Amino acid sequence: MIAGQAFQPDIRPQADNFPLIAPAWVGFTQAHFHPQLDFRQHARIISHVIIPKLRDGDEKFSLSLFPAIDRSMTGLSLPILFSRIITLLIAMTVHEFCHAWVAVSFGDETPRMQGRLTLNPLKHLDPIGSILLLVAGFGWAKPVMINPYALDRKSPLALMWVSLAGPFSNFMLAAIAAIPFRFHLIPLITGTSTIFPSFAEFLYAFMVINLTLMLFNLIPLAPLDGEKIAVSVLPPSWGRALERIAPYSTYILLAVVFILPLVGVNVLSAVISPPLNNLLHLLSGL
Repeated sequence: MIAGQAFQPDIRPQADNFPLIAPAWVGFTQAHFHPQLDFRQHARIISHVIIPKLRDGDEKFSLSLFPAIDRSMTGLSLPILFSRIITLLIAMTVHEFCHAWVAVSFGDETPRMQGRLTLNPLKHLDPIGSILLLVAGFGWAKPVMINPYALDRKSPLALMWVSLAGPFSNFMLAAIAAIPFRFHLIPLITGTSTIFPSFAEFLYAFMVINLTLMLFNLIPLAPLDGEKIAVSVLPPSWGRALERIAPYSTYILLAVVFILPLVGVNVLSAVISPPLNNLLHLLSGL
């Protein structure tokens, strides 16, 4: 690529990103040209990786899988804490790495330049999102930033594949974890561990969290992966409708995740739990 065609990421604050995530959007300044080209509507962030916590007892499968043994100040049992730590390191890292790898495969070097083409968890984990995942059951990772113009030169659907890569990676991780249950190699016995989760307990929690991560990020609301996938595959009029509500998507997600459950309306559980239960049964036979 010649110097005049090189793009340098210019990261600036943006008010409408998901709260508590390092707010940023990408403008690309073209080298050796005086005008600065800020492509706010086209520069994209892939993905915030949010893992919501379903309310305990609402459904057959919940993210709180273990008995209240040796609870800490946060109310977590040690098996839950260890399971979430390991899941945090694996699921979020793989999710973001897959976004970066697919983007680079389509010719966008932005993730490589930002050091995101790696399986080093420290490059992907967001401090606040990681802590919240451990203590509250939901969280996020650092977003992978890409240059959609570089992607479009390879394929008009490149952005869709980049967005889909993260959720698909979580599905594959869950499918791998389900193999011992599917082939009856280990029984699902919970409540036997007081400090560390049993192998079966960990695998089950790993499956649930990865599938929940996948399903939540497929919701077609910005800044989730599902919004970019939907805009790419839906008719143009539907895509434009999603883009029109994008500035309000953060508030919609806040209401769904935090506010509505306070008044007994758990939309998230109603939307995610049925496919979660079906996928768990399909993959593991449980």
